[in-house]
Amino acid sequence: MRPSLVFYDNGSYTYNGESLGLMKDAGAYVVEPQHGWIGPSHAAYNFGRVFEDPSLRRALPDELLTFGEYWSESIRHPGRVTAIGKPHLERQAASAETTRPKQILVVSSRTDPARTDAFVVDLHHAVGADWAIAFRPHPGERAESARRYPRLSSTPGITIDTEPDVYESLKRTAVVIGEASTVLFEARAFGCEVIPRESAFAETVIGDAFGPRVTEVEETATRLQTLVGGQEMAAVSDPRIWAPDAVGTYTRWLVERHHERVVE
Repeated sequence: MRPSLVFYDNGSYTYNGESLGLMKDAGAYVVEPQHGWIGPSHAAYNFGRVFEDPSLRRALPDELLTFGEYWSESIRHPGRVTAIGKPHLERQAASAETTRPKQILVVSSRTDPARTDAFVVDLHHAVGADWAIAFRPHPGERAESARRYPRLSSTPGITIDTEPDVYESLKRTAVVIGEASTVLFEARAFGCEVIPRESAFAETVIGDAFGPRVTEVEETATRLQTLVGGQEMAAVSDPRIWAPDAVGTYTRWLVERHHERVVE
């Protein structure tokens, strides 16, 4: 095909390095679109000066397209880094209802399933019938969620969220609870209240982006007492996290890159 431009998901993961190198050797400009959480503790997106060496630089994308400046500024990448946005999130958040039922969505990060299993069940008992609770397994564990989370899977009143598009779930959710998932950042764009859970890696992934992290169910229940069901929940996106006008920005970016390639 001899493409001029190649989009390569997970391109910064160095196990893809030789594939990228071959594409670049053939004259392609390789671009990676952001697929999820990236930050200062993510080994695939933080490189030292040694990666300026041509033999190593060959194995990384020429450019990384991020969801917003927040993500761009949190990494050290030798390629160009450009904030584009996330069009699907932008469209879905714009269509979200402002009034939400008293529903809690607990999102999994796959770590310590026994602890999460107990947390969700204990939270269900603590809030009683006041709140509906749904648990969303990580996509990588969905097929075995009943085995990994036996208590919550068999507890009446707790549902397993299997909606293919998490944004559809966020549209009908008032509160999102999680440890270190990209969904926490996405939830804010939908106007959801976010309650972060403490974990061994939460500090290096989400830090204090969502306020103090809870460790016990009692702390979580106390936070929930301050929220009123049926309240107006405006879907207001932080433009630094989710760059606006993603389609327009991408269109302009594509024209610029095409012009650069023609000039070369």
